[in-house]
Amino acid sequence: MTKKPYYILFVYNTDTQTWSDEFGDYTKASLKTEIEFSHYDTKKKYIKIIKTTDDANAITNAYKNLEKEIA
Repeated sequence: MTKKPYYILFVYNTDTQTWSDEFGDYTKASLKTEIEFSHYDTKKKYIKIIKTTDDANAITNAYKNLEKEIA
C-alpha cells in the first residue's frame, strides 16, 4: 500500500443493476486500453473510471459511492 493514485474501472451490469470492479492500475491509459479491448460494446454511461489511492478501504468506498448513485 503506497497511497499512490490508483484508477479503477467499474462497469455497470444492467441485468443485476450493480457496478463491478473490472480492472485497476496505476495509469489511466491502461484502463482505456482495457475498455478498448474488453468493453468496446458497452455504452459509455455504464463505464466509470474512478481515481482513488491503492488503499483497500479507498477502493471499497469508491464502490459504495457508485452503489449509492443507483440506490
